[in-house]
Amino acid sequence: MQSPVSMARPQGDLHGIPSLEHVVRAAFVRIVEHVRHSFVVGQGRMEVIEGGDTALVVMESTLAYDEADGHVNVTRRATYVFRREAGGRWACTVDNSYGTDLLA
Repeated sequence: MQSPVSMARPQGDLHGIPSLEHVVRAAFVRIVEHVRHSFVVGQGRMEVIEGGDTALVVMESTLAYDEADGHVNVTRRATYVFRREAGGRWACTVDNSYGTDLLA
């Protein structure tokens, strides 16, 4: 699923605490804003493995952007670790947007 960089900020759940999925999406919105909307970020499949107050997120992400040599499309299998803090909010403690590509 490819999304334009003008994504709206995600809303919280019914209890006022954002779900883990909303937190992950919000993190990508902040990244796009940081690079001044110079590329398109998309999200494919996402798997969340929770254990207690810790969660591993494995997510397919796509990036499309222009370079001097032309247009670039990249697909990554990113990995993230989240921790549930007091009050129920999720915080990203490990952000590995390169995923297993680090082993290549």
